[in-house]
Amino acid sequence: MDVEVKVPADLDSLRELIVKRYDGLSSRLQQVADFVMEQPMLVAVETMATIAQQANVPLSTLSRFSNAMGFDGFTSMQILFRNQYLNRPRDYKERVRKAREMEDVPHDSPQAIFQDFGDANIEALEQLQVMVSPQKLERAVAMLEGAETIYIQGMRRLILSLSTFGMR
Repeated sequence: MDVEVKVPADLDSLRELIVKRYDGLSSRLQQVADFVMEQPMLVAVETMATIAQQANVPLSTLSRFSNAMGFDGFTSMQILFRNQYLNRPRDYKERVRKAREMEDVPHDSPQAIFQDFGDANIEALEQLQVMVSPQKLERAVAMLEGAETIYIQGMRRLILSLSTFGMR
């Protein structure tokens, strides 16, 4: 490669680099770029063989893509994904866990059930952040902007929420 590429320090930098260099990549490398942008959690947790199979490319293409992005190998690039999605500090969850340990709260108490419900929702929102790529979000927003009518279905308190936003 003629141009020396600075190794991205985080996932956002890698995404910016992919977008910047996308048109200059071969079709196979574009295929890998599309996959890593759309499936970051899989890149974080799966083996290189599984990722190659899911992306429908040879193993060597993953290595070539990583090298094209400035990394010395696929594992080096995968570390960015793991740091983003697996090694993030869970300060809030940790505080809750410690608070629960410090209190003598029965497992089936309303407080414990409520806490479990909250933890599950936090986890669901974190997964949503991981699974929805910026491209998918932009496409969804564009579809909503272009829609003549948007129907929202909900029950109970959603009606109050919609009226707060001036929607009915």
